[in-house]
Amino acid sequence: MLALLSAIPAQAEDASKSDFDFFEQEAIVTTAGRKPQKLRTVAASMTVFTAEDLKRLGARSLADILRLVPGMDVRVSNSATGAADYEVVHVDNRGLNGSSTHTNKRILLLMDGRPVNDYFFGSFDPDERISIDKIRRIEILKGPASSLYGTNAMDGVIQIFTKSGRTDPGLRARGSYGSFDTKEGGAEYGREWQERESAMFVSGRYYQSQGPHLVNSNESTYAGNLFLRLDRGPAELSLGYDQGIHQYSMTRSAPSTHNDTHYAEYFANTSASWKPVETLELVPRAYWNYYEAQSFLGILTSYRVGGELQATWSFLEDYSLVSGVQLRNNWEDVTDADRHDITEQGYFAQLEMRPLPDLYLQAGGRWDKNSLSPSFFSPRAGLVYTLGEHWTLKSSYGRSFRAPNFGEVYERRAGGLTIAENPELTPESLQTVEAKVEFQAADRHHLGVTYFNNEAKDILGLRGPANALKVLNSGSASIWGVETEISERLLPPLRLYGNHSFQQTTNNTITQRGTGILAAQVQGQLLYAPEHKFTAGLTLQPRPWLDWDLHNLWVGQRRYSGGTLGMLPAYHVLGTVVRARFLGRWTGFFAVDNLSNKYREETSDVPMPGRAYRGGLEVRF
Repeated sequence: MLALLSAIPAQAEDASKSDFDFFEQEAIVTTAGRKPQKLRTVAASMTVFTAEDLKRLGARSLADILRLVPGMDVRVSNSATGAADYEVVHVDNRGLNGSSTHTNKRILLLMDGRPVNDYFFGSFDPDERISIDKIRRIEILKGPASSLYGTNAMDGVIQIFTKSGRTDPGLRARGSYGSFDTKEGGAEYGREWQERESAMFVSGRYYQSQGPHLVNSNESTYAGNLFLRLDRGPAELSLGYDQGIHQYSMTRSAPSTHNDTHYAEYFANTSASWKPVETLELVPRAYWNYYEAQSFLGILTSYRVGGELQATWSFLEDYSLVSGVQLRNNWEDVTDADRHDITEQGYFAQLEMRPLPDLYLQAGGRWDKNSLSPSFFSPRAGLVYTLGEHWTLKSSYGRSFRAPNFGEVYERRAGGLTIAENPELTPESLQTVEAKVEFQAADRHHLGVTYFNNEAKDILGLRGPANALKVLNSGSASIWGVETEISERLLPPLRLYGNHSFQQTTNNTITQRGTGILAAQVQGQLLYAPEHKFTAGLTLQPRPWLDWDLHNLWVGQRRYSGGTLGMLPAYHVLGTVVRARFLGRWTGFFAVDNLSNKYREETSDVPMPGRAYRGGLEVRF
């Protein structure tokens, strides 16, 4: 889909740097086809945010942005390990969600093409551990994407594109303070040497918060990030270091018993582009990750080494073929457990053609082999038909998968429970049919309506009594829904935007339910899948140096599981951000979250914070 929000420039120089315009039908995106292409010709649902959007919305984390995407539901829950209480952030797309502690496994998170999902559970953390300051653009691709990206892209891809010295030159420093004694500070510097075709970008950030104490009164977070990106010609190299400490009570019943989780991650990512002939582009990429976490469960050490080679061949003017190979090896080592490794290989190809001036066709597939599970083939086909300048019709079909991970295949211990190994697991699968109609008129009106139908099979989940737990392929689900987006520029300084998501979910599997944290879903509506979700907002720029954003999120009733099944009430959250530029180089902001101070539970028994305040300054040298 088009971006949810428009980028109203704060000042002329900011507008000139924007590489994505909300109302520009010729806007270019990369994630959908692994190559630059016009957004209007993408046969998939996409949402795009720029760095300017993140600032105008006052986003503190990736989770803040994903809450506003149609079809996506973000919720905070208790870890529910049985031994420790701490916050876990879930991202549920179109009704499919993860279990209590293994979140976000069915969405692939990329940063400049490098997989970010961890290797033990295949998940990612969309919280403050990911620095917002280094993000230039976020592309969110919803629906099956395994045909190009393999495992974890079962229900979509989120790709972060980082800043560079070419896009963000100069020196900036920023700092903010807010409720719960939350402090954040950072700096960045970018420079380009045009005569050498080179650029450099470096950034650093520190984050500390003593709240919001959603799960227990002793929870606090500390995080730090360092990032370096070097560009020379068509080649780039990124290096990063992330570190943090998460402090929490072992249980809410014993809040004086403290535990710290320390984590550290190092990564490197490099890629280049080479054209041996005008019609052929080769893009090799290599990446490396090292991750270590220490907690009450022991020490987890993980490594990943991967690489890929992609070839894009353009021929007959309106035809192109994207193909490639991807190889990856993951190792993990847990205290008191054997060391394990996973070898992954994938081969993909996608043909795009334009047989008629108004007709675009796409077809392709990918074969994946994982050393922990059987091989899987993921096909995909799409059609785009443009009706004049304003109307576009899109439809697509895809089949995708998620392979079992370390934490599901091998024996492990959690909260005093032993989960037996199961080497017979097979991949989860998702089959999706999608259709969309879209209207775009110049820079004033945008309307998009998307219908989707999902069939999920072989869903992995914990089953059995507490003394004989095992992960099994024991679930299936049917989901269909409609997503509507609208944006309207009433006057040059005023824009209204909104979206509505409707979905019907059905868990098709009847299982024997456990108790407490091990309770399984029973036949009926999927857990924590709202039937309705609505976002509305406005952006006003009454003066060139001043802008104001007001947005409201409303989420309908959701089914939850505990000792008994029940329904969580609907809730809404109102937020506002005011930004002002002064003295040429200074920018200040003030934000209020949950402006109406409404009580809400995104997950059962985890009340979210009331009204909270934030303010900060940024100076450009």
